[in-house]
Order: sequence, then C-alpha cells, then structure tokens
Amino acid sequence: MWISRVQGTPLPERVGGIDMFEHLAGRAAEADRSLFLVGGQGTAAADAAAILVERHPGLRIAGAFSPPMGLAGDEARLHELVDQVEAAQPDIIAVGLPSMLQIDLAERFGAVLPSAWVLGVGVSFSFVTGEVSRAPRWVQRAGLEWIHRMLQQPDLMKRYLVHDAPLALKLLANAAITRIRPGAAS
Repeated sequence: MWISRVQGTPLPERVGGIDMFEHLAGRAAEADRSLFLVGGQGTAAADAAAILVERHPGLRIAGAFSPPMGLAGDEARLHELVDQVEAAQPDIIAVGLPSMLQIDLAERFGAVLPSAWVLGVGVSFSFVTGEVSRAPRWVQRAGLEWIHRMLQQPDLMKRYLVHDAPLALKLLANAAITRIRPGAAS
C-alpha cells in the first residue's frame, strides 16, 4: 500500500490474506466447493478447518494436514502429501507454510490438479484458530501489521529486517523515483 501511495497510484483498499481466506471459505460454502488445508504445526490445519466449518455452514472440507517439520527437501514425504491431496480432489487448496515450501507445493498441486485453485495463505490458519492475533484495525490501515506480527513472533525479526527490508526499501525508492520522473526507475 505504501509503495502505491508513494508512486502516486494508490490502491483502492488493502485486502489482508486472512480476510481474503475467510471470504473465500464463505464463498466456497455457498458454491458447494471443497477446501483442503495444508500447513501449520500440530493440529493447526484440522483446528482451522473445524472453525471454518462452524463459521461457514455447508463448507466441505476435503482434508486438513499439518506436515511435520523437515518436509522441505524430503521428496518421499512431499510426494505422499501431493498424492493425499490429489486423492481428495479438492476444488481449493489453501497452503499455509513458509513461503518457499508454500510455492513448491503450490506448483506440485497445480500440476496434478490443474482445475483446483491453489492459494498461499501464510499464517492464516493461526489467525483462524486465534493462536496468532490480528493487529488492531488502525495498525492494519497504516500498513504496519508486520510490526505487530514481529512483536508477537520475535523469530520473524530476522526475516523481516534482514531479508525483506532491503527489497522493500528498493521498491519504495523506485516508487518515489517513478513519481518524480515517470519511467526513470529501474
């Protein structure tokens, strides 16, 4: 949102991933579509599925699976998971895992279930279950929800400040340059 404002082309509104995920679950229930949840730790996916069914009567859960640690790079277990999801034939697959594994699985699911929607939903299952709380509305509107998350989960600090900040600053600088001199940013 910040970058679009700095660039002079503000987006009409911000839609958080959890808001989109909740809305999609509701629409899936209305349209009689099935949802498979993959991600989280322990029973997070199953717990989130139960809550979503309660919130959205008629929602069909095709499956819910929270993989054990060490799934990334374990081809045998990855193949098993893809087979499990493929056997369930879901209409929608919500993947809530670390970003690189989430992308890898989304590609694998898309290859075997080309008509299914595959969405990366990050920490959404933890928001649904209440394990992680949402930032206050004013913090969300200000585009600072990441700070709230970092304070709740200090292990995110390295990712946000070391890995993400340099890219965010470059994008922000390019947006400012584009606003001042359209077409000049690289």
